[in-house]
Amino acid sequence: TPMVFGVYDKARLAIYFECLNKAFKDCHTRISFEVMTPTHAIAIHYVDGKFFIQDPNQLRCGLDSFTSESLATFMTQSNFVLSTRAFISPDTEEENQQLFTKAWEALQQNEQWKNIHSITQERVMIQDSSNCTLLYLIAQSGHLEALLDLINSLNTEDKKALIEGVNNDGSTPLWIAAHNGHLEVVLALINSLNTEDQKALIEKTDKNGTTPLWIAA
Repeated sequence: TPMVFGVYDKARLAIYFECLNKAFKDCHTRISFEVMTPTHAIAIHYVDGKFFIQDPNQLRCGLDSFTSESLATFMTQSNFVLSTRAFISPDTEEENQQLFTKAWEALQQNEQWKNIHSITQERVMIQDSSNCTLLYLIAQSGHLEALLDLINSLNTEDKKALIEGVNNDGSTPLWIAAHNGHLEVVLALINSLNTEDQKALIEKTDKNGTTPLWIAA
């Protein structure tokens, strides 16, 4: 499925899980969700109406309800910047593949789901615990369409602040896009600023003293 990007507080994250549960409850196969933060990757598996979270340290916990202690443990931050992609095994029977596709399409039309993923001025300025923004995550992922949608929704002042903003490592959205080789995203970020600001952004270093040009070389 396509990537979905969002900024969530604890209330919106609870709605996020509720929407996933409602959409996929009739699917008779394991649904896996690749959930990415700017600093971490998490696999969430949905089986028989229950969620299982697996991180790179092989931590696995069953979530039997959205108010469980397990979910509260997972939601240790005030704000989350996440991307989500859903998939099933390629060996899944065709009938279940069709159910999965229909469930995903229905999810995109769910009003609660659309509301928690709508771009607002307030949400795009939110930073997670590593001081990363939604723009940073999108640039990291290389998703040009989502990046342009976000940038075009901003006024000049907020656009400049987000593009020039740094995370805890001192890296900008341009730096991470260059690091990951996302040329179209790099160009889009640069071209969103005036000439003077472009030069400053290109020459901006992270905490290790590296520039976007250096990291891309």
